[in-house]
Amino acid sequence: MRVVNLIIVFSKDKQRVLMCKRRKNPYKGLLNFVGGKAFEQEDGLEAAYRELEEETGLTPANLTIQCLFITQYMDDGVELQVYYGFLNTDVEVVAEVNPLLWVSTSESFDNENKYAGNGNIQHMMTILKEKYGLQ
Repeated sequence: MRVVNLIIVFSKDKQRVLMCKRRKNPYKGLLNFVGGKAFEQEDGLEAAYRELEEETGLTPANLTIQCLFITQYMDDGVELQVYYGFLNTDVEVVAEVNPLLWVSTSESFDNENKYAGNGNIQHMMTILKEKYGLQ
């Protein structure tokens, strides 16, 4: 099964979340969390940190990430690992391929014409907003 990850990064003040604007399919032109594919020999957390650094320049010195959930799409042969973390300092992110932007956590993430994931981003944000009392 192919392993892919998403990493949900919150600003230090917990009022913004980092998103990328997809330049290719799936979800070309839509906003998504950063992430990518794990190498065969990597464990999930190691892969998430590697992808995070490649796509944003963020490292474990900037935030600690933890697993929110793991789900498998059996028909597609994909395991999705979702991680999240809060920046411990204000830091500038550096885009690798997809442009990066900060989005207010008060935003409604259910607009499928703006956000990737067929409603999954809304689901993930709802879980984290409830868990941490975010706006």
